[in-house]
Amino acid sequence: MNLAIPFRKGILELFPSVKRATVAALGALTCATVFLPTISRAQQQPAAGQALKPAVYAVAFSADGKKLAVGTNGEALLYDTATWSVTDTCTKVVDAVRCFAFHPDGKHLAIGSGAAGVSGNLYMWDTSDPTHGVNYQPGDDTIESIAFSADGRNMLTAAFDSKARYYAVAFYPYTPQKLEEHNGRVTAVGFSSKPKYIYLTGAMDKMVKIWDYKTNKVVVNFDQATAPITGAAFLSNGEQIVASSMDGNLYWWGVAYNERRRFYSGYGIRAIKVHEDGVTAFGTSSDLKRIITAGADLKVAVRRMDDGGLIREFKGATAPVYGVALSTDGKMAAACGREGVVWVWDVEANKLLTTITPPGLMAPKQPAATTTILATVKVTAPTQAKPTK
Repeated sequence: MNLAIPFRKGILELFPSVKRATVAALGALTCATVFLPTISRAQQQPAAGQALKPAVYAVAFSADGKKLAVGTNGEALLYDTATWSVTDTCTKVVDAVRCFAFHPDGKHLAIGSGAAGVSGNLYMWDTSDPTHGVNYQPGDDTIESIAFSADGRNMLTAAFDSKARYYAVAFYPYTPQKLEEHNGRVTAVGFSSKPKYIYLTGAMDKMVKIWDYKTNKVVVNFDQATAPITGAAFLSNGEQIVASSMDGNLYWWGVAYNERRRFYSGYGIRAIKVHEDGVTAFGTSSDLKRIITAGADLKVAVRRMDDGGLIREFKGATAPVYGVALSTDGKMAAACGREGVVWVWDVEANKLLTTITPPGLMAPKQPAATTTILATVKVTAPTQAKPTK
């Protein structure tokens, strides 16, 4: 039975702005970045001279909590979390920002972007000196997720072209190793906190794959999700993972390694329904104690990472939520989406701290209309000479 057919219908009903042909080509929609509407800038064009309010696709807190990265059309913005004002802007973006990841050094921000079906763009921005950064070799399709190893030496990226990419040296823009085991858009990547052990990838094919760090080979497959994977991360022990899916569930799995037999095995732990209409965005706090999700039900929830216990739920969005983020200690939460704003909440106090509206794109002004003044000219018909007798 092809589960993608009724799934596509449901997505079209929830998100009528998504082109039917695009949904059919994808087979099913998955993570927050998948729900980017296929609306051209011309279709979004406001009246002449007015600001266009673009969607916001990605958010991320710096490790010290002093910066919030916000990604939208053509630029990444850094906000000071004390004043909520823009401190720096990066325009090394193709089309729109689709994902962020702060490097463990706290200074560098990896920005993933790209034009669907055309190219992927990865840029490492030095936020301590915003005029500097590293351009990586262009990919074949949009960058959907980025992750760093705990020591910051290695980097993983996920892309629309069904591939993940492994960078042995995060700051060196050489040709990465392609990881080609998925049959669908790759939406999640992550490293175990245990040094040189395992890492993960997740994709639209409903699979989470565990890879051996030394061989870059798949050693365990988790296929219990009944819809595309929208996010995944390792727990603090480095041996268990939690993943989100468009079936509305969070899944916990574990990985064991038999030293004597040199053999990996996987086991299930639990599954919890968290969003009735599917999980569209997923994130974790840097201390790996809390997770944040958004759903097609337009709710944002913060939960304990170890068992999924609900800590807080936020409502108020009226359009799809594309990205979510938690501060390092999980006490501050952010979400963004189609409405073109970023909501920031105090999780402990259960209150909205601020709503950020990134600067809009200005529509070009139309040339002033010209007025043609026509002079009234009195024309006198020539006098005809009388015939001579």
